[in-house]
Amino acid sequence: MLSIRPALLGIGSIAICFGLNDILGFYAPRSRTGWLLAHLSAMLAAYISATTAFLVINAHSVPMVLRWALPSAIGAATIVAYSIRVLGPALSAARLRLWPAGQVSPAGATRSRASAAARSAEPSKPRRSAAS
Repeated sequence: MLSIRPALLGIGSIAICFGLNDILGFYAPRSRTGWLLAHLSAMLAAYISATTAFLVINAHSVPMVLRWALPSAIGAATIVAYSIRVLGPALSAARLRLWPAGQVSPAGATRSRASAAARSAEPSKPRRSAAS
């Protein structure tokens, strides 16, 4: 007969690692964006686990594979979407620093030196909406 002890040991080890990571996160300096991303990921992970537990126990008409996989798939996609939304401005600013004028980015776009100089020389103007 199979024992459940190895699975419980693995789950407990993962829980201890996450707990230590959270405790160390309180003492380590983090940027506001880094804190927000960690907080959103932890909240959505709690949603995934609670929804999975509810579906596994109560949704008898749903196949067992879907009870386990569906909350994880939806939750992981949501975490990725929020991560892109939170990190979007930081990523685009980092991309501009990584590929200076005159070099080709991985996307194949080349920034000209003249347009880069013009952008850095004049202050950014607010964009006008189409309605006004």
